Amino acid sequence: MAEAEPLIRNISDTALPAAVYRVRETERSDALFRDPLARRLAGQRGDQIAASIPFSDRNTWAWVVRTYLFDQFSRTAARARARGPASASSPDDERWSP
Repeated sequence: MAEAEPLIRNISDTALPAAVYRVRETERSDALFRDPLARRLAGQRGDQIAASIPFSDRNTWAWVVRTYLFDQFSRTAARARARGPASASSPDDERWSP
């Protein structure tokens, strides 16, 4: 008898349940962010993986906060990089601002 294939086969599969949490937030009327591509990435396997995580529905808030903060960090870093290395030298530098 063949063994059932595991839901998570490689590291890239962890992006699928993350996308499910992004879908959940996107569908809220008071969403902190919107990700119109999350549903396409999550797909059926993402739904299956997320459903297999204990307390999946209760963990949504943590994924949302993590995503929101990481997105904010990424935007700040991108703006600092666009201004050049001198502007990212120190948070005390008046040219550095999120």
